[in-house]
This record gives sequence, C-alpha cells and structure tokens, in this order.
Amino acid sequence: MGKCDKLYSEDLPIESQSWINRHLQFTHGFGIAMSPATEFTPEGKPDFFIKDIPPRPGKESLIGEVPEISRPQIYYGENSPNYVIVNSDEEEFDFPDTEGLETNRGSYRYVGSGGVALDSFVRKVAYALEFSDIEILISDAITAESSIQYRRQVQDRVIEIAPFLRLDSDPYMVVADGRLWWMQDAYTTTNYYPYSDPSFHPSIGRFNYIRNSVKVVVDAYNGSVDFYIFDEEDAIITAYAKMFPDLFKSKSEMPVSLQEHIRYPSDFFSIQAEKYLLYHMEDTRDFYRKEDPWSVPREMFFDSELDMEPYYVIMKLPGEAEEEFVLLLPFTPLDKPNQIAWLAARSDNDRGQYGTLKAFLFPKGTQVDGPEQVEARIDNDFTIKKEFTLLCQRGARCIRGNLLVIPIVHEDKKFLMYVEPLYIQAENVAFPELKQVIVADAKRVVMKADFKEAMNALVGIVDDTADVSDDMLGVDGIPSGHINQSENIQQALEGLKQSVEKLEQELEDLLKIHEESKI
Repeated sequence: MGKCDKLYSEDLPIESQSWINRHLQFTHGFGIAMSPATEFTPEGKPDFFIKDIPPRPGKESLIGEVPEISRPQIYYGENSPNYVIVNSDEEEFDFPDTEGLETNRGSYRYVGSGGVALDSFVRKVAYALEFSDIEILISDAITAESSIQYRRQVQDRVIEIAPFLRLDSDPYMVVADGRLWWMQDAYTTTNYYPYSDPSFHPSIGRFNYIRNSVKVVVDAYNGSVDFYIFDEEDAIITAYAKMFPDLFKSKSEMPVSLQEHIRYPSDFFSIQAEKYLLYHMEDTRDFYRKEDPWSVPREMFFDSELDMEPYYVIMKLPGEAEEEFVLLLPFTPLDKPNQIAWLAARSDNDRGQYGTLKAFLFPKGTQVDGPEQVEARIDNDFTIKKEFTLLCQRGARCIRGNLLVIPIVHEDKKFLMYVEPLYIQAENVAFPELKQVIVADAKRVVMKADFKEAMNALVGIVDDTADVSDDMLGVDGIPSGHINQSENIQQALEGLKQSVEKLEQELEDLLKIHEESKI
C-alpha cells in the first residue's frame, strides 16, 4: 500500500498562515510511504519498502527492486482544496532539511505543465474575481512566468471534465515510470433501465443500471486527466465516446506500467454483492418465496461490531494454478451466523481474469463457521481473554483488525482458515503496532505474537525445526495474504488436516463452484 505525504499550511501557527505561505510557498505534497500490508517489523510497525524524505528504499536489499520516484512532488491529490501559484518570486517549500545539507534545504521551482499562466493583466483580474482575492492582482511576487493551479483535488478535476460519470469513493495512488499517478474508477449509471431493481450507494446515488466502464488516470504532478474505456459493451459509454471523441481512449492505449495497477473497485463489488444476497437464487419459485436470502456477516473492527467490508487479498482460488489479487466477501444466511458462501472479484489482467466473479457455495445443511461465530469463539476463549486483559490495560488501546476468511485447498480437500490481527495503540501515540495474530480453524483458536507462531500452535507443532513453510509467510512471520499449496507445505498442514479431519470429510466434494460470469 502507499500513502502520500503532505505538509498542510493549515497546520502552521496562526501567525504563519500568511497569503504567501498558503498560496506561493506551501504549494504541494511530497513523496510517498509504501509498505506491504502483510509485512511488519518485530516491533509490530510497518516494514516500509519506500520511506523517508526524499523517498528511498526501506532497506538495501530493496535497491533496484522497488520503483524509483523521480517526481515525488504532489500538486494534485485528495487534500488540495486551495489554489496555488507556482513559479512566483517566492521559493516553494519542497521538503524539510533532514540532513543539514545545503542541497536539502527544501526550496523548489515547478517545471511541469500544470496550471494557467498569469501572463496578462486580464487573466489576473479574472482570477482575482474568481477567487475573491485581490492579492492575485496586486502581489509583486507574481510574474509573467507564474501559473495558477486550481481544482487540484482528484475527484473535482474528473467531475469538472466529465460530470456525467459517477466516481468510486476511493481513488488510489500508484508509482509508475518514476512518477506518481492517481487511479480513479468511474461508472456509467441510469435510473431508466427497463425491469431493473433500483439501488442506492452513498458515493454514487440512485440508479438501476451501473457499469464500471472507465478508468481515469490523473498525473499528480501536472494534473493531466486521461479517460480509458474498459467496458466497450456498455451502450452508455459508447454513446458518450461518440459525443466526445477526443475525451476517451481505449484501454489498449493505457501504458502497460499503469495497467499493472488496475484493481476491481470496492464500491462496485459491494453493490454487486448486495444484489447477490437475493439473486443467487436461480429457481424462480425459490426467488418468489425468498426461500434462501443471505446477509453480509458482521465482525469486530476496532472496538465496534459492524458489517464486514470486502477486502483485497493475494491467494490461490480453488481450482486455479496460481495466486492472484482478488477482492473477497463472505456471506451468511439471513439471521444466521454460519457461513454459506463467499464471492471473489478478480483483478489480475495478465491472464484475462480482470472483471470476472467467482462464487463459492457451501450446500445447505453444511455447518461452516461464519465470521460472527469465529469472533464469538475469540471472545469466549479463556486464554485469549486473559491476554486481552493484560494487553489492553489503561494507557493502551486494543484494536482488532479485519477478520480474513481464507479458503484452503490441499490434496483435493477444502477447508477454511481465519486470521485476525490485534493492534495495540498507546494513549498518546497515533500509530498502532501489530502485537498479536489470531488464527482459527473449525475447532481451535489461538493467539500468538506473529502468524508463524500462531500456525505452529494451531497445527500442534512444538519442534522448532518442524516449522511452517516460509512460502506461507511474509517477512517477519506475517501472513502473505495467500496460501501456497505446493508440496513444501505438506508437512506444515499435516497437523491442521488432522485437527479439521471431520470438516474436511464434510466439505469434500460439497463445495459447489459456480461458473465464472463476465461483468
């Protein structure tokens, strides 16, 4: 995952929030912090792949492995509400002097193409009126080389250009070709599709037809916006493309370096999953009687119980030969806690998988623990409860992360494993640390300092030489988000197979795999 860094002029002392600071000097963010969600240091902190200012690899072994960033400045992002003026007589603040060197003193001059040149009196007057700011007109720091940048928030720029599109709530930043880019999923919607069930989503509005037809790319440095059509079968986007032939590009025109970062959008998947709660019933009589409605399970997250949200994992889907990046959500029967199915959305595009869904169903009558039942087992476990009491004392806050439901297929046998991280946050420190990992199967639940120890305890391994295969782990013993089902894990899974032998027998040949349906 990656996150951009930004120094907010709003956080400066009141006496320092001058017009020059807010609009001429603090003009942009700088750099990113990048860490895999599956790897942590022994202290429970993120194991950064890219860190520091200026950005650099987190450790020497990553030199040449992680992307270099030649343009770490962020002029267009998610937290850029104010207009700024670049190339004025005032030096822009780039990054703090971290090493006491003159070369790192932090000044910068913009060399990109973003913004509108303030090279005439008429333009100065126009923008002074637009932003109700006389300083644009009278400031001596503004020269003929200066440019004004505005509408710098990613979604504002996209909506201004294509107001007929609806946007996913989560634009995300990627690194490609040494630069920082924002990826934004966009949808075509209508309320007038015949015989279609109406829906509502907070970030999209009301509709009864939706397609994830467009991927939008925004240059974080120059602010350029490119629209790529990823669903050529969508009649609505086809019509818009004919209306605005210079606006849209085909997906083949997207650089390969950016295509590698395409992912299935979470909002779209949530909408599909909500409909699937009823529309998984294929028999018309069952559907009419609402014989088998499903629900989204609930889980403990932080200190509250809430509906489980889809989560991204790297895993090998049952029946597949290789691991892939998927978006996953379990289902339970309505008003019942046991798990009945789960749905996976596929994102990898190199094998033509992007945009497909796979549903995995447990037949009726098969008892498989759902997330709520596993959470209850965690709460009721005496050993874990005692550990919670010790860890969550005054001055420390326990935060329970997302419960991951991981399907495993080993030697044609199918079962589930559940993994939940536990973070500890000090009272006066904003950054939680991973301190414990909870792992459960059909019969047991254990909590240990990391995933490797938890797996060893779960499968009953006590000999340090007989350890869980590294293929199942990330750095420092944190689960890599997928289960490698090669011969290397046969010994490690032997104890787990014995502990869930009854569940394996029940589930063998019972898991019905629906055919892929192209979205």
